[in-house]
Amino acid sequence: MQLQEVIRDQWRVVAVCDSGGDCPLLDFLGSFEEPGDAEARKMMALIKWTSRDGPPKNKEKSNPLGDYIFELKTTSYRVLYFFDGDRLIVCSHGFRKQTKKCPPGEKASAVKTRQEYFEAKKQGGLVFKDEQKQRSEE
Repeated sequence: MQLQEVIRDQWRVVAVCDSGGDCPLLDFLGSFEEPGDAEARKMMALIKWTSRDGPPKNKEKSNPLGDYIFELKTTSYRVLYFFDGDRLIVCSHGFRKQTKKCPPGEKASAVKTRQEYFEAKKQGGLVFKDEQKQRSEE
């Protein structure tokens, strides 16, 4: 399983990539319509803050969804994540909020990603895209 580092400070925030090397979280973050989108700036600031200070304790910014899945929240956007160890936050994907609650399909996708992640980790199959690229250039 490929991973892409999003940001690293006191906590490391990474995105899970699919078998083709695309990272749903990075695709989502890159899809913000306008560079001046206030919600996009809020989500990016929340991710940066999370890497510095850890997941927010404020339920307005972060919320447990069950099954070891959590969400980072702005008014319109959500990023689903889980933990691995003390200071690693693994993000499965992000989406634009359509309903009051997290859609079951979004949570199910994050649960599946978490299961695949820990299975790949158990088998020694976690690879960071940047590290893989560096190895192939050597």
